[in-house]
Amino acid sequence: MDIHHVDLVREEEGKRFLLDTLALAEAALAELEDSYRRALSTVEGSLGPDHHEVPTLRRHLGDVEDARRRLSDAKADVPRALAVRTAALGSGHSDVAADRAALASLLVAENPYKEAEPLLHRALITFEAVLGPESAEVAVVSHELAQILAAHNRGDEARWLYERALRIRRRVLGAGHPDVATTLHNLALLHEAEGRATESAALWAEARAVLDSAPLVRGTP
Repeated sequence: MDIHHVDLVREEEGKRFLLDTLALAEAALAELEDSYRRALSTVEGSLGPDHHEVPTLRRHLGDVEDARRRLSDAKADVPRALAVRTAALGSGHSDVAADRAALASLLVAENPYKEAEPLLHRALITFEAVLGPESAEVAVVSHELAQILAAHNRGDEARWLYERALRIRRRVLGAGHPDVATTLHNLALLHEAEGRATESAALWAEARAVLDSAPLVRGTP
């Protein structure tokens, strides 16, 4: 098999991986959005718009809107949640850190990386201090920060963060969770970009195995 054919096979494998990931994610995101909207309506209707649970629900809703590429909706929910929560709880609270991470994700989607990186660093420090260095929140922020660093050719830092996120996600979510496959996928891309084809291929194979074992929504194209 020549090099060109190997590249084509790898490209097709990557496309299939992304399509399978999207099939899993879209159904979950739609369900999450409905759930958060119902909860937000219930809380605001029964407890009022200033109740302490409202910023949490708005931030989660903004996360989903961002993931579904509805940035204009997310812009209305995420910064508002951060401002309200910071005023109520102080800048060192873990919920404020979660809002910072959500805002950073929104900024990354619009490409102002210089603004997103410090927000994620602050969120990571807070989560480590408040929730512990092996918490699920640390894994999420480590993964997002690694994406930014990898995009700016800071491969050593990105690799360490991806590996940290992968270790935590395997422990917290289980080795077969789609989020584990996502981190494996991104780490494989990093290895491939740096010329480590053997390591990349092994990670691709592991990610593929995770997705193959995940329950896809039947009838999804």
